[in-house]
Amino acid sequence: MPHLIADHSPGVFEDSDLAPSLVELDEALVGSGAIKDEANLKTRVVRRHLVRIGTTSDARGYVHAQLRCRDAASKRASSLRRLLQMCCANAAADRRTESSS
Repeated sequence: MPHLIADHSPGVFEDSDLAPSLVELDEALVGSGAIKDEANLKTRVVRRHLVRIGTTSDARGYVHAQLRCRDAASKRASSLRRLLQMCCANAAADRRTESSS
């Protein structure tokens, strides 16, 4: 049973921004064929309210996504990880495009 867990610092996402992204990510993971039963995919996002990154007073943020699979060494888990990496890379590129506009 795959678990997709993402945690992030405040100010990186608004909850309203995340809902459509989670739906797209879940659909991509299920659509890849690596997950046989969509009900087995568990996705959650946790906002960490108290975060410190580094030693400066600069405002810094982070997102950490983790995919846990019972059969972590399998081809299925490897496919899921690659798909997650592509989705994260696309989301980061979208954010850079939005912030430069």
